[in-house]
Amino acid sequence: MIHELTPIPNLSKFQRFLFVGPHPDDVEIGCGGLAYHLAKQGKQVFFLIATDGGCGSSNANQGIPELVEIRKNEAQSAATLLQANELFFLDFPDGGNYDVNIMSEKMAKVILQINPDVIFMPDSNLPSEIHPDHIQVAKAAQKAKLIAQFPLMAKRNFVEISNPSAFRPRVLAYYFTHRPNTIIDLSLDEVERKMMAIHAHESQFPSRESFDMLLGYLSLRGNHYKKDPKSASSEAYFVLDEIHQHYFPEINLR
Repeated sequence: MIHELTPIPNLSKFQRFLFVGPHPDDVEIGCGGLAYHLAKQGKQVFFLIATDGGCGSSNANQGIPELVEIRKNEAQSAATLLQANELFFLDFPDGGNYDVNIMSEKMAKVILQINPDVIFMPDSNLPSEIHPDHIQVAKAAQKAKLIAQFPLMAKRNFVEISNPSAFRPRVLAYYFTHRPNTIIDLSLDEVERKMMAIHAHESQFPSRESFDMLLGYLSLRGNHYKKDPKSASSEAYFVLDEIHQHYFPEINLR
């Protein structure tokens, strides 16, 4: 009965989507198929990358400023392939020290600017996650969602209230999650475009073997979760409506 009263949101009913990535390739890996699927339908799709990607190399002689520029260009190419409307960079130091509260303020400003219905982010509660950027960016995005919902919270966090109508509840959707409640089946075209967008991040795949290993994992995960056996693959998300975002332990008891 409780789940009939509080159903999981149907993502296809919304029009504006913000995908938050800790690093320049995370959105493509976690959500690339869905992002392209939505864009093909004429939905508004926005990408926000929180860190500069400057530590994404195992080469100790790699210059960080040079790598930052490379990764920004790769991210732009990938976003174009997935038909994103706009790409935002916050430029916090990849793998470095930064204030999560300041990150939340900057994210909230973007949220209020583009006014998305749904915000995607990594699952900060993934038991196997150890990368601090994934954990901290997700926590910053969660706080940013609240700042962009409550005007008085915005004031307290030094976010200007220039458009009061933009303050409203929003759906949250987590990727890289171990507790999915929403499966999106993908067509062959969507899977191929996702792979192209991932491959656009050439600096992250120094060998063909590393790229093939990632594709193999994504293929296994996609086949494991897909609802329609005839679909090419799938992506899995943990989706929360406003009512689910506080004190709702029954969310996945279905």
